[in-house]
Amino acid sequence: MRPAFRTALVCTSWTVLGWAAFAAEPAPLRKLEDQLAIQRAEAFAGRKLFDRAEAILRAVAESKTEASAEAQKKLDALAQERKKSDPSADAPPAYREALAEARRGCRPLMVFFGRDTCGNCQFTKASFDKVALAPLLDRFRRVMLECDAPENAALLRRLRAGQDMKVLPFIFYVSPRDDLVDFSSGGQDVAGLKSKMLGVLKRYPPVNPQQLGKLNRTLKLANEEMLKGNCGVADRLYHEVAASPFDAPAVDEAKAGFQIIAEQAGSLLKEGQAAADKPAEAALYLVVLARRFAGTKAAAAARTELEKYKNDPEVKAVLQADASAEKTPAVASTDPPKESVDPPAKETKAQPPKAKADPARSLLDLAKNLLANGRQDRAKPLLERILKEYPDSAAATAAGDLLRNLD
Repeated sequence: MRPAFRTALVCTSWTVLGWAAFAAEPAPLRKLEDQLAIQRAEAFAGRKLFDRAEAILRAVAESKTEASAEAQKKLDALAQERKKSDPSADAPPAYREALAEARRGCRPLMVFFGRDTCGNCQFTKASFDKVALAPLLDRFRRVMLECDAPENAALLRRLRAGQDMKVLPFIFYVSPRDDLVDFSSGGQDVAGLKSKMLGVLKRYPPVNPQQLGKLNRTLKLANEEMLKGNCGVADRLYHEVAASPFDAPAVDEAKAGFQIIAEQAGSLLKEGQAAADKPAEAALYLVVLARRFAGTKAAAAARTELEKYKNDPEVKAVLQADASAEKTPAVASTDPPKESVDPPAKETKAQPPKAKADPARSLLDLAKNLLANGRQDRAKPLLERILKEYPDSAAATAAGDLLRNLD
């Protein structure tokens, strides 16, 4: 028997419930929309985006509709499927939290397994405290774990699999997508750590934090609109994220999001067109498509199809039921959500004052990046400038430490 989420929905084939399943229901539009939401969750699960699948199913399960029980069953099945398919499902909370943060920040992880009584481990930890490594370590999300702790055993076993690692500490360099990039075994001095970190960082160069923050906020908005069923708005936001040049998990999730929306919208349009001899059935699919996927090509085609039935009494009944259930017009607005990432230019409400830029901190960050890439000749003048122009700042203290290390 196939697992509950390894269904045809993993592919591009969509099947929505037929008219017979809704004919006797008091709210067929709502039932169809709930079923579509469950299918979107299954599609995300099929792409191993379990957090997104869980959020959608939980929203349906808590909606107190007829689909709630089905959604709860699928939540239970999802938990089992996740345990089988998610490599970090058995990892300790510290690792899962670090991985989530690494994904948001688009930076790699450094996972350290050691033992308190291990001399090599203490030597390597002391190397972490050297000023020369500070700019490099800032670009990693570090996780320090005890190698003998039972809760860490599954993660250690997975990362160590197939590697010839016999001497502690074990250090694993992991991508934001939870893939092993590099590793080391045994005590590491500053030079050895620096060489490993620079090699990993070539694959994951630093990103602009402001741009990355906007990317994550836009993805969050897209997911919120998807939860509300506003797939047209979500589609536009997902495309905005996917157009980013960053090689980030957020981009992967956005691409999956708009692909799922396109597949489902296309299926709804086909169902509506195939039911041309049953106007009320056709209207059910077309109304949901026009309203919930507004702004997509499929939604525009649905509105054209609905024009053919505008004088049909059964179709009018479907449209009236739609307006009554949602307290909104049958075709939704394509306006962006209120929580716009870029607020409109003509904003009437008073905005909180923006935090002032810290030029000393900006210069320090630039100097650290130059040091991380071996450009001491360019970093040194910047550090000296901080001491001269901003002597009382916190950045000046850090700049002085870095300069002493260079000298």
